[in-house]
Amino acid sequence: AYGALLDAPDCDVRRAAAERLGEVGDPAALPALRRAAAARVETKGIFGISRQAPACGAAEAAAAARRVEAAVRAP
Repeated sequence: AYGALLDAPDCDVRRAAAERLGEVGDPAALPALRRAAAARVETKGIFGISRQAPACGAAEAAAAARRVEAAVRAP
């Protein structure tokens, strides 16, 4: 259920879902966490110059993926 919330429109919900998935530690969540960690948004800066920035919750998803991967490797 938390995996589906990684795509929620509310930023706080995405962050909380990623953190919870990291706590649960289920390896089945890794594909969704990796996808969320790689998500980017295009922003327009000064003079209309576009740039890519991490999507909201991407940092939390990356941290959760590392946590799950570490738990899988641990005996």
